[in-house]
Amino acid sequence: MKYRNLPQLKKLTLLFSLLLAFMAAQGQQKYTVRVKIEGLQSEMKAYLQYRATKELFVKDSAIAKNGTFRFNGISGRPLKATLLLLPMVPAKKIQVDSRTFYLSSGVTAISGNNLRTAAIKGGKAQDDYMEFTEKSNTLVDSVNQYTWKVIATSAAKKPAIQTRLDTSRAQLEKAVRSFIAAHNNSYVSLDLVGDRAFAITDPDGFQKMYDLLSPDLKNTPDGKKYAQLLYLTRRLAIGQQAIEFTQNDPNGKPVSLASLKGKYVLIDFWASWCGPCRVEYPYLKKAYSKFSNKDFEIISVSLDSKSPDWIKAIKDNGFEWTQVCDFKGFNNDVAVAYGVYAIPRSFLIDPTGKIIAKDLRNDNLIEKLNSVIKTQ
Repeated sequence: MKYRNLPQLKKLTLLFSLLLAFMAAQGQQKYTVRVKIEGLQSEMKAYLQYRATKELFVKDSAIAKNGTFRFNGISGRPLKATLLLLPMVPAKKIQVDSRTFYLSSGVTAISGNNLRTAAIKGGKAQDDYMEFTEKSNTLVDSVNQYTWKVIATSAAKKPAIQTRLDTSRAQLEKAVRSFIAAHNNSYVSLDLVGDRAFAITDPDGFQKMYDLLSPDLKNTPDGKKYAQLLYLTRRLAIGQQAIEFTQNDPNGKPVSLASLKGKYVLIDFWASWCGPCRVEYPYLKKAYSKFSNKDFEIISVSLDSKSPDWIKAIKDNGFEWTQVCDFKGFNNDVAVAYGVYAIPRSFLIDPTGKIIAKDLRNDNLIEKLNSVIKTQ
């Protein structure tokens, strides 16, 4: 009787072995996060969040009993993750206790009176991250402070504040480059490069930063992706020809960028679920209303994955301009060709197909169109 289920046990053992072999082949490793927060008066809900891939955002949860909880999972490489503690019962005023750290294979131990000030013992990436934050936190705070001041300051005083902001940004970038040079094989360095890869405004400066990375990091999937984004930044720089594409409209009819040649065209990347995109809707409508009869067109490329969501958003928002989608989400063929990893993004091209502006926000789009299109 004791060994009746031996064949089944052998099957389970084999399956587990195959799983471990698959994980190893894919570079996946197991992790454990053990947390002990002293002094919690009641049960809390703990959340662990991190982006595993471009498409996969992991959200895990656990109950913190007596201040103790843990998470287990697998990851392909050290990843920046966030822990949050929230009350079990919703309240009007909630003070979120949170902490960002690097999740690595093996055990990460977190202990203290709260997450914000807890001690963290983990892998090398966590040690590197702590070193970087200790050196850069003051500079990050300064950049954030002056950024808000620029927004809130009157026009007369804005130039002086902008100068201070530019100085703080330059100091922060110098600290980042210094850290990467000293830790060129750290995943923290790779992520610092990645933070600057999705909106490269200075290709030469980004190239110098990227070149600091070790050959091993450059050869990782992320390292190769950042090199590709740099290439696309140069390929899609102002003055370059836009990349041709064809995609279907809501009626299933193919629409090509070439069919709009002879007009000023705004290639607009968006999605029905994108909150920041909604902020731009009124300005797009304003621009289309003013210039659509003066050789101006918008072609909006959606990063939606479900047709009903896309169609509903078009109707609900009253979009009158050209809409296309292939329902591949961030893997949309046009988005991939244009290196779009965050939205909203946009490219303004002239009647010859040449890129003349990028990521025009708010009334900047109207101002640019006023300067290139005769409205009289």
